[in-house]
Amino acid sequence: VTITLTADAGEGYVVDAKPTVKDASNNDVLVDGSNGTYTFEMPASNVTVVGSFKKATYTVNVTQPSITGCGLSVNPSSYEQGKTVEVTVSVAAGHELEKLTYTEAGKDPVTITKASGKYTFTMPAADVTVAASFKKLDYAIAYGTLPTGASITAKVASTTATTAQVGDTVTLEVTPVNGYEVETLTYTEEGKTTPVTISGTSFTMPAAKVTI
Repeated sequence: VTITLTADAGEGYVVDAKPTVKDASNNDVLVDGSNGTYTFEMPASNVTVVGSFKKATYTVNVTQPSITGCGLSVNPSSYEQGKTVEVTVSVAAGHELEKLTYTEAGKDPVTITKASGKYTFTMPAADVTVAASFKKLDYAIAYGTLPTGASITAKVASTTATTAQVGDTVTLEVTPVNGYEVETLTYTEEGKTTPVTISGTSFTMPAAKVTI
């Protein structure tokens, strides 16, 4: 009589090897098959069947952001179910992390939160994809002391602005006092002491508050 065995590893496990079958005299019985389905010919005695299983490993795929200087990394790239996965996040100057998630195929994204200074999640019994979104920060545009009657207005994309984001082109509309002309325009980044000379009437916003 041919006996068929079906090996069900259960969630988080896989079949490690063919099951072993021994007869009443502890002799091995030949087992054929693969991929969880096996057969053997029943001897003229009772038999003992022992399965072989091991924990499955699942892959963490990473979708890299398109913003230069922002990135994600996971090392190693595969984990057993229940293991803690740490995600390293790199953030470019002038940006901040908006959202970090992992997603199993066919399911909604799960938010990864930060605890004790690290972004971690518990590996499910499935491959996952880690992804993130980033956004630009707003930095204030301030003005130093101007002569009475003089004014400076900052604009971004032709709109009057009190803040700008890194990489924005800030254009200054300067109204000098009657009888005067603009000699120099400078901006100074917060935390720095050396002014940066503005060529013409526009400059590229750095990743810091500026004073004109």
